[in-house]
Amino acid sequence: SFEQFCINYCNEKLQQLFIELVLRQEQAEYQREGIAWQRIEYSSNEPIVELVEQPHRGVLALLDEACLAAGTITDPLFLASMDARLGHHPHYTSRKVLLGGGRYMGGGRSMGGRRSMGGGADTSSAPQLCPTDKTMEFDRDFRIKHYAGDVTYSVEGFLDKNKDTLFQDFKRLFYNSADPVVRAMWPDGEQSVTEVTKRPLTTGTLFKNSMVALVENLASKEPYYVRCIKPNEHKSPTLFDAERCGHQVAYLGLLENVRVRRAGFAYRQPYHHFLLRYKMTCEYTWPNHLMASDREATQALLEQHGFQDDVAYGHTKVFIRTPRTLVCLEQARAQLIPIIVLLLQKVGAG
Repeated sequence: SFEQFCINYCNEKLQQLFIELVLRQEQAEYQREGIAWQRIEYSSNEPIVELVEQPHRGVLALLDEACLAAGTITDPLFLASMDARLGHHPHYTSRKVLLGGGRYMGGGRSMGGRRSMGGGADTSSAPQLCPTDKTMEFDRDFRIKHYAGDVTYSVEGFLDKNKDTLFQDFKRLFYNSADPVVRAMWPDGEQSVTEVTKRPLTTGTLFKNSMVALVENLASKEPYYVRCIKPNEHKSPTLFDAERCGHQVAYLGLLENVRVRRAGFAYRQPYHHFLLRYKMTCEYTWPNHLMASDREATQALLEQHGFQDDVAYGHTKVFIRTPRTLVCLEQARAQLIPIIVLLLQKVGAG
């Protein structure tokens, strides 16, 4: 359904963010800081996201084009347009497209009443079928190879649901509600009749814009991920499907994540910030160090504690491999803080 298509697109965007923040940027930071690092390869779902949201060529763009086209456009015509323009994509297929990206060159009609591609004279360019795949229906179904697995969609209702827009009168009605929550949900209702000149955005475009804004917001933060593994498909507390769990571990990128985390560093901080927090734990850095740089002072502090084998020194940051080192530093700091406070109180009291 169209709703499930939007849900899966949302999952793709969040997975793309996970890959970008955890796998790509993590390794890129090591390279920028000059940390010795052997690159860990990972699979990216960027082609799948582009298949859905690419301007003028993605599924959502073609869906909007079909909704805005003049004349009677049906769901099968929308599917024919996707077959013609997305048939080469390795993550898209239908009963008229070869599995794996064979090009649809059929003689079906495209949106606007034109012939889609070619005239069918070349038999090698004729519509390619998947006769062994009975799970897809002609002129109804298409399939996207998502990062979590293949999903078959029916185009029935795609056009109507994408055009499911609310009249401006209703938006103004909700906006003028006495309930502030309802009012906040309909900011578009603030516009008067004379101000509304543009065609309302489609459901797919609104959803895409919301996802882009969400991802931008999350990317500006430091998100933490909780990955849930489904042990079986029967909701049973006593069954463990090893093959199903292994599939989830693979498509969630957990193996690559574990490799990066195990080979990488649990904590990193600019030298100056690191010294501000822990300099009282070392005689060479308290109250202020006299060394040539904050990096040298940080190195002296960590060597005094015996942590030199658990750290790496970048151009601007110190990298600590295991949480154990950080816990020991925090414990040493916690023991010294009361002593420093008493000292300052005595000095202040004269």
